[in-house]
Amino acid sequence: AMNMAILWFTGRQLERAYGAGRFGLLYVAAALAGSAFSLAWHLFTSPDTPSVGASGGVLGVVAGLATFFWRATGRRSDLTRQWLWFCGLGLIGGVITSALGMPVDNAAHLGGMAGGTGVSWLFAGRAPFARGLTRGLLGGGGALVVASIGLSLGIGTRLEPVTTTV
Repeated sequence: AMNMAILWFTGRQLERAYGAGRFGLLYVAAALAGSAFSLAWHLFTSPDTPSVGASGGVLGVVAGLATFFWRATGRRSDLTRQWLWFCGLGLIGGVITSALGMPVDNAAHLGGMAGGTGVSWLFAGRAPFARGLTRGLLGGGGALVVASIGLSLGIGTRLEPVTTTV
């Protein structure tokens, strides 16, 4: 519920700024960056712990909005500082929540924020995509999400410990 509330609040603002196509592309890129960072992190630290979730994409949207305001109003503006504060709050909240024993993938949060920041930096100041291109990108983005979930599940099943009986 928290992810959806944050996405609804920040996503509407970012969609108005970039248009539906660029917003969808930013969200998918942030979600994939979060998943890739999570996968890489967990392959080295705890290979038996695959992670699936939307929070990397959601925090990528928050970071994308901070980046939009940075590019539009400067790094010292009140809006930029406010959204950078929200980014920090999201990271700190994830660390505190995981310290309390709840399953939170902070690696996905960092990767999603990095992906959202990078894509938003490229999009700032550009006109929204044409409607037909927007539909194609959203459809392709949806296919990428489904494919990445399948890949994640496939890798996760291969990483399960093998037990043998003698």
